[in-house]
Amino acid sequence: MKVIHLIDNAGAGGAQVMVKSFLNHNSSSTGMAIRKLDFQPNFHEKLAINPSKSFFSLKRLFWLKQVFSTENKSVIHVHLNNSVFHIVVLILFFRLKNPIVIHEHGEIQKSNITGKALRFCYKALKQKVKFIAVSEDVKKALFNCNINLSQISLIPNVAFRSFEGRKQNNPFVLGFCGRIEPRKNWEFFVDLAKSFSNNSAVKFLIAGNGPEEVKLTETIKKLGLNNIQFLGYVSDIDRFYNQINCLVIPSFWEGHSLVQLEALSSNIPVISFSGKGMNSKNKNHYVLSSNTLLACKAEVESLIQTKSPIITIEESQVLFNNQKQKFFDAVESLYLTLKSNN
Repeated sequence: MKVIHLIDNAGAGGAQVMVKSFLNHNSSSTGMAIRKLDFQPNFHEKLAINPSKSFFSLKRLFWLKQVFSTENKSVIHVHLNNSVFHIVVLILFFRLKNPIVIHEHGEIQKSNITGKALRFCYKALKQKVKFIAVSEDVKKALFNCNINLSQISLIPNVAFRSFEGRKQNNPFVLGFCGRIEPRKNWEFFVDLAKSFSNNSAVKFLIAGNGPEEVKLTETIKKLGLNNIQFLGYVSDIDRFYNQINCLVIPSFWEGHSLVQLEALSSNIPVISFSGKGMNSKNKNHYVLSSNTLLACKAEVESLIQTKSPIITIEESQVLFNNQKQKFFDAVESLYLTLKSNN
């Protein structure tokens, strides 16, 4: 079945990793990134990237219209907010007829103008598209937009990459991996490093990029912290996971965190806030009962005391492969439903 994945850009992010996995999994699928970035870590040979750098342009809109008109039987699988806005215009003003599924990664939970615009668009679309919700919280948010439950498929994220995790007894390394922006709450991770500044047996690594990189480096310098290192964007993410004993995710909310799933699939413990999209039943996932520095520090100290080794065993790799296959099967089943109803 021919599927076209439409995504905002090929930058760093969980949705981009997912799209690459789809392109690798399905030989007949292709991808389109509607905006070019100077930094494209998730470029793929099957991903066509529009040369425009603007968030919205009529020229790009007609480019999409032309492509989809020649591929009017292909399923369009839409990822992230800017792609949604373009699809809405194509549906409402150009009468796009392709079967369409919108993969809601959690952007709907934003309280800013982007979140409000998405919720408005979803209400306008209603019966015209199908939705994939990556978590129960996202499903509830879609339902609150008056979208019928029959239009929503709950297909939780899985880890699309698995790594050989290891654990060092000394030093004990805590990692943060994500976009450097307010929602990811990187400042909490820096405060956690500050609380361990007198303990030479505990180190901190931050991987990621984003709009607050300068603020992050200036904060570390201002506090005079020698136990924390900012790596910037990490192309060799395997090496990052191999360096850490535990991943900390202090995000205020997530759609369904892929770095959380990647770490857990590699048997690396995860400590996270109790926000939306963070819960899991994995025994290595420690969700804080109170999202406080004191509670997080206590959880870290408890993990240090156990010093349990992290070893990726054959059984966990089989489970990882099974989960991935079930995910793709569920999405492809939705495609078939779309095609039959179109």
